[in-house]
Amino acid sequence: MKGVVAKGSEELLRTSGSYLRDGIVPPESPLVTYVSGRAKADEIANALKQVSKSAAGM
Repeated sequence: MKGVVAKGSEELLRTSGSYLRDGIVPPESPLVTYVSGRAKADEIANALKQVSKSAAGM
């Protein structure tokens, strides 16, 4: 959900521990979803529901 979180993301993501190989999720994973930069709340909610369903099946 690129572009949705802006404030504070730099501080959260720019630590040496953030780049561990085991923490990388491949883009084709069912746990990765994309919405447009202008997504409405219902589109974001639907994307999160789909990811939640995928995670429950793992």
